[in-house]
Amino acid sequence: MNGYRSSQGNGSLNKLFELDADIICLQETKLSEPAQLTDVPEEYSVYQHLSHVRGRNGVCIMTKYKPSNVMTQIGDDIFDRQGRFIRCDFGKSFSVVNVYMPHGGRDQRDLPYKLSIGETLIKYMSDIKCSRKMLCGDFNVAHKKADVARAKYNEKNTMFTREERALIDHLLASGLADSFRSINPEEQAYSWWPYSYEARKRNIGWRIDYIFLSSNMVSQIIDAKLSYEFEGSDHCPMVLDIAVDSQL
Repeated sequence: MNGYRSSQGNGSLNKLFELDADIICLQETKLSEPAQLTDVPEEYSVYQHLSHVRGRNGVCIMTKYKPSNVMTQIGDDIFDRQGRFIRCDFGKSFSVVNVYMPHGGRDQRDLPYKLSIGETLIKYMSDIKCSRKMLCGDFNVAHKKADVARAKYNEKNTMFTREERALIDHLLASGLADSFRSINPEEQAYSWWPYSYEARKRNIGWRIDYIFLSSNMVSQIIDAKLSYEFEGSDHCPMVLDIAVDSQL
């Protein structure tokens, strides 16, 4: 979201709350203190993982349902200190994981670390023993050519390298499904645009934000879309409407 307080100021946060979603997952809140997260409607319980670096990273889950368990550690010291991971369990049958993956660097200096964290995350998700699980977040990876405006130009660039795209392949092979692609198999759609060159106005973007879910939940999807009307950030939110067959 490129900053919680920035989204407050430009009105996009209130617009997000107007969606009346049951669960909201935010990445890059850039908050350093829990008290800085304000103006949340009273029906939401709020769970955060803050970064040790002021004004950087940070993830949050807001939910109308009280979780039975909340975790903020994936088992990697660097990643865990940066405030990039949070998990909420709702009983033994449903888990939501929210992540903000590292970029990898334009010079790709940090790409090996990003790939390592990706594999750690895939194993972590596979180890969650419940019948329904979701993995949401900013992955800083465009998976297919339809997920980036200039695919050929970006083939060797960070966020679209062969190795990064293979991470998404591995994630899907582990038993999760890309909710957006499940019902929009060919649509050229983006969730992030660079600030430069009027990229958003010209729709020169990337789809790097995802909601993955257990394959057995795909048949319950009613709609999965990217909400372009939200303009308060370089990202737009993804909205998943799904019929849950039991109470959380």
